[in-house]
Amino acid sequence: MKPKVDFFVIGPARCGTSSLYRAFGRHPSIYAPRVKEPRFFDKNWEKGWDWYGENYAEATPDMITGDFSPSYATASSHTPARRISQAYPHAKIIHLIRNPIDCAISNWRMAAELQGQAIPFMQSLHDWGAVVLNRALFYSQISKYRDFFPDNQIRVVPLVERSKDRKLLAELQEFLGVEHKPIKVPKVSQSDNHTDRPGKPPVSEQDRRAFIDLVFEDAAAILRYADLATDFWDLSPGYRGWGGTPV
Repeated sequence: MKPKVDFFVIGPARCGTSSLYRAFGRHPSIYAPRVKEPRFFDKNWEKGWDWYGENYAEATPDMITGDFSPSYATASSHTPARRISQAYPHAKIIHLIRNPIDCAISNWRMAAELQGQAIPFMQSLHDWGAVVLNRALFYSQISKYRDFFPDNQIRVVPLVERSKDRKLLAELQEFLGVEHKPIKVPKVSQSDNHTDRPGKPPVSEQDRRAFIDLVFEDAAAILRYADLATDFWDLSPGYRGWGGTPV
């Protein structure tokens, strides 16, 4: 049986989904499922509605429920967005974003750990493109959802950069239609606790500029869509998020 699901936090990975999951889990009117990332609409579709519904079996009728699956943002096709819209046409969509440089570097580190090798950053854009580059193309991601959902059901949030902003969760609670509670966004990322995860890769100034060229138009588009300042992010070769001095 199809469960009641009111909103979807679609990620992508390394943009604060876990932190928002923990924060919403502290709200008495929001049910955050025990399995944070069911990934039903892309990875586990064949398991069926009964399997999906088990994630929400403990939710009470007066609670709103959410699905926190980062993979929904970066699917190569429109399939997750289409399936979600067909099953839940009135659902709210929360899309988390961050500085594309930070996003790519963080995903490079995670991919290098999982692959067991630290390949050059620019090579990773080709070899691990779906993980490193595509996850930083936020407007491309949300455009798939705009094909199925009206803009008033979508909220784009720079959670990482605004994690200390008290207005952030108030805005999201208003968007979801629940009573405002003074909950905080915890920092959940455990990247620094992974002993096998490499540090930030050395990236030459030339390669930094090449990456910025790849993401610049998409970054400008998502900032316009989210009604954020054009200089909200530092997209420059000297940005501290690269780590170290250009080689």
